[in-house]
Amino acid sequence: MSDLVLDYLPVELFYEIFSYLSGCHILRAFHSINNYLNDILIGYDNYMLDISSLDISKKEFDLVCSFLRSEQIAGLKLGQNDFDLVNRFITSFSNSQPLIRLRSLWIDDTILIDELFLTRLSSIINYNTLISIRFDRIRRNNSNVSSKYSFDSLSHLVTSSSHEFRQLSNKIPSHLTYLHMFFDSIVDIIETTSQFCMLKRLLMDMDQLKYLTLILSKQLETNSDALDGIQWELFLSTSVIYLKTFNFKFAIMETSKTQINFLLNRFRSKWWLDIKQWFVEYDYDQRALITVPYFASKSFDNTYPYSFSLIQNPNMFCSNIENLTINLPGYEKLEQILMSQFVKRSCFNHVTRLSLKGCLMMHFCDKIRDNVDLSMIKYFRFSSTIDTSKAVIRLMENMTNLYCIHIQYLHSLSLFNQLVSPLVSIRRLVLFDYTSTTRKQLFYHICRLFPRLTHLTTDYHSRQMLCYLLNELLDLENVTVHLARSQYAPSHAWIRQHSRLQRNLFESK
Repeated sequence: MSDLVLDYLPVELFYEIFSYLSGCHILRAFHSINNYLNDILIGYDNYMLDISSLDISKKEFDLVCSFLRSEQIAGLKLGQNDFDLVNRFITSFSNSQPLIRLRSLWIDDTILIDELFLTRLSSIINYNTLISIRFDRIRRNNSNVSSKYSFDSLSHLVTSSSHEFRQLSNKIPSHLTYLHMFFDSIVDIIETTSQFCMLKRLLMDMDQLKYLTLILSKQLETNSDALDGIQWELFLSTSVIYLKTFNFKFAIMETSKTQINFLLNRFRSKWWLDIKQWFVEYDYDQRALITVPYFASKSFDNTYPYSFSLIQNPNMFCSNIENLTINLPGYEKLEQILMSQFVKRSCFNHVTRLSLKGCLMMHFCDKIRDNVDLSMIKYFRFSSTIDTSKAVIRLMENMTNLYCIHIQYLHSLSLFNQLVSPLVSIRRLVLFDYTSTTRKQLFYHICRLFPRLTHLTTDYHSRQMLCYLLNELLDLENVTVHLARSQYAPSHAWIRQHSRLQRNLFESK
């Protein structure tokens, strides 16, 4: 598309597109195409930044800090990654203006939240104006956490344990519309013989709730009133009348199939199934009553036994899987089970991570293409000692959104020799278990086939080949090489002297 055609597209169309993308992805896709688009990027004031993302490069992060003004950032997710971007982000924006339009804050579980961290973060964030907060990991026994902040504007809250909920409870307004609570122990909240009464007291004043999620990780006895769907129906239909979505996961003690069916039937009234369309099942893997699809398993590995006959909605179960691992010798048995349960074709239609183990015969390849929507795959892992390169290529040709490849394959050279065109979408490559005598040739093919790599993990060959990779792969940001016992890594000074990194700051360890 030419610059002239882009200039005719209205600003509102770009704003609509931006609303579906993170801030880093917006800049990656549209920055410096032409002046018209740059002006649109400058005028847009609803950026959602994900600083936790593994695919954000140092260049993109530097662009975020230099290009965006603080008032353009409306949402922020923080998490640790390779480049310590959280500390750099706080430092960068604390030297300018605070994030005055920030409305959403998410700190994931890679960061341990304590008073020191929140105080430092308050240099760029006003907690009192936040509408949405999610704290995935707060330091335990830190009773003063958040004590100096009020949350009067808050409408969305996610807390990751009952202990944290107590720390925040005096600050939570009753007009929340979205609440997600995790209890690691009922007794940790309050001493009571009725778990259901305790939950009612917590929710009674929140009559504006529209979205509610409850997680009880301590196993309940099957006679617990918190497992009674009829009591939940009476309470929610009269006291929380605006509730649109109710998700829960209640861990229960091991019991009989008869007792499980009794509990499930309490959640199968017309109100649950037809009016609210909330579906409850028992997950044998998690040993919990769960709502589906929200709490249905995200991962499936056919190596381990799983009873599909106990699942009420097998199509929903399969559609919810994002991480699929297939042990190829057992694949035909898996497909027979799927067919016996009347599971529709392309049932695994939301898988983003696919791992295959064993000999990938061509007929397996065709069956996988029938059952898995390969266009959704971003991460592909393959391990085998048998040469089935043609079948692997046939699968990969359908993976149009592939981002990361992990190959543990004795015949990797055969695979790379048969790949003709560069795979420019691949940013991460892990390569092991190939024939060691082919390593030098493989490194040549890595540079030919994956010119846009940012992360590479493989075995060490020599100082010369390491520099070859560094000099050829211009976007490379992280290299991890595994050394044999008799090998020694080149020094930081040697790498600087003999590679393109002479003028760049880098770390080696």
